[in-house]
Amino acid sequence: MYNFLLKHGQTLSFGVGAAIALIFVLRAFSGVSGLGDSPTNEELYPTSFFDLGLYGAYVLTALAAIAALVFPLIHSLQNPKQAIRGLVSVAIIALIFIIAYSMASDAITPAMKKEALSPGIGKFIGGAITTSIILAVGAVILMIVSEARSFFQ
Repeated sequence: MYNFLLKHGQTLSFGVGAAIALIFVLRAFSGVSGLGDSPTNEELYPTSFFDLGLYGAYVLTALAAIAALVFPLIHSLQNPKQAIRGLVSVAIIALIFIIAYSMASDAITPAMKKEALSPGIGKFIGGAITTSIILAVGAVILMIVSEARSFFQ
């Protein structure tokens, strides 16, 4: 299954997406013709010809989420050495977040009062922002080091 999706997955996903879009457009245009030239919001609200597009989007989103969780799990079970490297990376990011979260302030600012955020949520947001900044600066530093290293080789 993995090899099939690796070889034909992009074509399959494009085909399924195009088929759902075509069905949605055909269904929507067939229902719009009975509404007149310029329907009001009150006339459009009870119609259901857009529901197929919404349900298709829900199903595709759920399938993508399941695939995003299942396929890496299968791949990591087949290649445990690469999985250990990935888990170490996740553990390092989690450690950075824990440190940033513990250093974040839990003081309530006027912006937090305006949005009705609790001190815990504010502390979580502060830790997440600090983690993002640390990871972004680290990525830039690693790019510079990598380019300098390749320049001197």
